[in-house]
Amino acid sequence: MKKRVISFLILFSMLISMIPSNVFAGFLGVISLVYVIYLLSQLAYFFSAFTGKLPDGSEITVAQYARRGFFEMAAVAVINLGIIGVTVLFSKRNGNELSRMIKGFDLFLCTFTLLIVATSISKILLYIAEWGLTQKRIYVFVADLILVVAFAMVIVRLFKKNFPYMKVILAFACSMITLMSLIGTDSFIANYNVEMYLSGNLRTVDVNQLENMGLPALKPLHKLSQ
Repeated sequence: MKKRVISFLILFSMLISMIPSNVFAGFLGVISLVYVIYLLSQLAYFFSAFTGKLPDGSEITVAQYARRGFFEMAAVAVINLGIIGVTVLFSKRNGNELSRMIKGFDLFLCTFTLLIVATSISKILLYIAEWGLTQKRIYVFVADLILVVAFAMVIVRLFKKNFPYMKVILAFACSMITLMSLIGTDSFIANYNVEMYLSGNLRTVDVNQLENMGLPALKPLHKLSQ
């Protein structure tokens, strides 16, 4: 089974490498046009969170809005990263350089992805502003930041051949994970939620959530009880 899969991948790679560069450019052009049309048709839905509210006339909750935004962003990021990878690896090159047209379309895909990631960040921030922090919301926010750095580094790599973009991406991801470990997410969540509630920026605070955190939430719980 493994030999068949490997043989298929080798054959697929050979076939892809035979496709002319202008065919790749045409494919990227079609994808870019579809993205532009889709974005223009959904402007209110994508950008409403930047104004701090749900789309007008929408029946979805803030939680659904944020979750849907994250999964939509993840799908776009995976698809675009795959498309960019295929075009960079297998398109015909002139002197080991991608054609300007393909670079331009890849740049558009990266920029479009960054825009969608920005909308995902705005939605999760709206969710946090409404209901406070949880572990999952922090993880989503950190994942969004890592994707911002990842696609920004891919853009740099498109125009700077020897740029160590993977090292930068991995270093940033490891730094964020280390930072969360050092800060202590439970303590940060408990303090943030209690402070925001006491200052009137949160309508409610989940006391059960704080109690389940144990020792990290002891001081915020005591402050809340006062």
